[in-house]
Amino acid sequence: MGRDFLDPGWNGLPAIEHPLDHEIPVWSEPPAMQPLPDPSGLLQASVAAPAGPAVTGVAVA
Repeated sequence: MGRDFLDPGWNGLPAIEHPLDHEIPVWSEPPAMQPLPDPSGLLQASVAAPAGPAVTGVAVA
C-alpha cells in the first residue's frame, strides 16, 4: 500500500549533496555555523625541548 505514495524515480537513497558538488567559492570557506578557531596560538614559536638523551620508548637492558 505504501508503494503507491513513493516516487517511482527514487532509488531509496537520500538526496545528500557532496560539498564539492558546489562552486569553488562555496566550499573553499568554512560554513558559517562552524567557523575555524583562531590559529594564532598555534603559529607562535613553541618552547624548545630541553637538550638531553633522546627517549625512544624502548627499554634497553
